[in-house]
Amino acid sequence: MSKNPPPAYDPVSHQILEYLLDHDEAKASDLFHLATWRALEPRLNQLIADGLLTMRTMETGRKIRFFSLTMKGHVCAVLSRLLIRTYRGQFKFEDMEFIEQVDGLEKFTSPQSKK
Repeated sequence: MSKNPPPAYDPVSHQILEYLLDHDEAKASDLFHLATWRALEPRLNQLIADGLLTMRTMETGRKIRFFSLTMKGHVCAVLSRLLIRTYRGQFKFEDMEFIEQVDGLEKFTSPQSKK
């Protein structure tokens, strides 16, 4: 049996990014509705390794892991959401909402924001 990690951007990984885009931060247990921990853990590790997520740990008797999007992860999640909705016909490139969401990414991608 292969020990290769699952693809970093399969549907479950996209759902993780979408959930964090909507909720800013999530405990590991908040993500159990997406998949089992056995399926989530390698994907979370891959997304962290790719620089899309950060993890912080809090110990209050037991270890609790919190995940959140990095700037790169936020941009990827928004672009992924826009592409999926455009593919499904929910957006057109001319729609004002589409344009506003793309314009909203400027603060994350402009050279001034990196200073």
